[in-house]
Amino acid sequence: MIQVVVNYQQYLESLKENIDKSPYKTSFFIEQLRMSKQTFYRKIRDKTFTVNEVDKITRLLFPEESLKQMLVDSEIDVKEGRLIPHADAMRILRKQYAS
Repeated sequence: MIQVVVNYQQYLESLKENIDKSPYKTSFFIEQLRMSKQTFYRKIRDKTFTVNEVDKITRLLFPEESLKQMLVDSEIDVKEGRLIPHADAMRILRKQYAS
């Protein structure tokens, strides 16, 4: 368990470098996280992003890995019967995105 914490700390240490090396501008991450520039740079400096923020940044930095994980998760959902009919899904989406 200690190794998990150490790995997470190392990942937080490398987060700024990963963002700098990414094809996206820093402003993209700021916009996606919906935070001010000052807050973003303070969190980068102090390594105080929440777990949810780190998750979102990671998914943006590594979209292929994120997609692969979503596919694995969806296969598990199918095997375990966690499905909804297409008509229900469309109704939910129309309600969610109706203008």
